[in-house]
Amino acid sequence: LAARLCPEQKARQVAEGTLADTQTVLTRVVRQQESVRDGERKRIARDSDDELGQVLVALRGEMSLLQVASAGIHPATHQKTGAMIGTLDLALRALRVLAGELRPLAAGECLGDAMARQLAEFTRLNGIAHDFDVNVGVDASADSDADADALLYRALQETLAQIARSARATRVGVQLSRSNARLSLCIEDDGDADGNCAGAVAALRERVAAAGGAVHAEALPG
Repeated sequence: LAARLCPEQKARQVAEGTLADTQTVLTRVVRQQESVRDGERKRIARDSDDELGQVLVALRGEMSLLQVASAGIHPATHQKTGAMIGTLDLALRALRVLAGELRPLAAGECLGDAMARQLAEFTRLNGIAHDFDVNVGVDASADSDADADALLYRALQETLAQIARSARATRVGVQLSRSNARLSLCIEDDGDADGNCAGAVAALRERVAAAGGAVHAEALPG
């Protein structure tokens, strides 16, 4: 039995070593992909906010002047320009939401402050209240991992976007904690369970698993 067990133990050690090497390579590839994605998102957010945003604001200003000029002279034109200004306001709001979702974690910004800023912007744009609880030691520089922080920040952005689009929630609760080498993010909302988010959760689960973490998602009563 001992003679049979020895080759099996060696084969298992080789398999475990290969698996560990594969995990290391996969983690490095995922981090490189996240870095490329963040760079591209940052560029798109900057270009959209700077160029498209300025064009829409200028167009809104011209429409406002036209509305003022047509007041009392051309009622139909005055009413139509008012409706067009409302449409432009919706477009500007959608652009700001999109730019906020694309914006990456700022260099040198601690994770707790970045999430607080993102949640404040989320509440301002969507009218959904939030509660944010941060563990006392979560921003300790000795425990900080830039890649893990960026991954969780992106997870928060994507989850908030999903909630705003389809959950019909009135309040969101977020808890962020770090203890030793464990970094944990818990997001809850009081909206409806959304079956359309399965694909987003699966993609997020793969990215987090490649970085050595885990994602758990479920719908609870209330």
